[in-house]
Amino acid sequence: MKKELKKKFKMIKIDKSQQIIIAITIVLLVFAFVQYQNNNRKLDLQEQKARQERIELEEQKTAEETRKRLMNTCISLADNVYWEYMELNGKKNSDGTITAPLSDWKRAEEKKQSAIEICKIRFSK
Repeated sequence: MKKELKKKFKMIKIDKSQQIIIAITIVLLVFAFVQYQNNNRKLDLQEQKARQERIELEEQKTAEETRKRLMNTCISLADNVYWEYMELNGKKNSDGTITAPLSDWKRAEEKKQSAIEICKIRFSK
């Protein structure tokens, strides 16, 4: 039985040139595997960077939309300042109109413009 196994699994004799070829093949396979791993890491980093850029872009978009909304609200409030000033300083007629001296209208416009300038300072880019 031993003899049969020995015949079946006869040792293969390898000369020096074949040993060198096998060693070089192993080194190349290891090198290829390392390169493959590095490429995967690079791809992961690129994907992570792209994901982060998308998140930042979305945050910027959200911040810009919020800024515009706050600016519009602020300007609307500035308009309210105008009409509140006129209601306090003018005379409201039965038809809902307001009468007042021109100086009051100018002063209300100045207050409104001042409020708009504050809005621009606070909510412009």
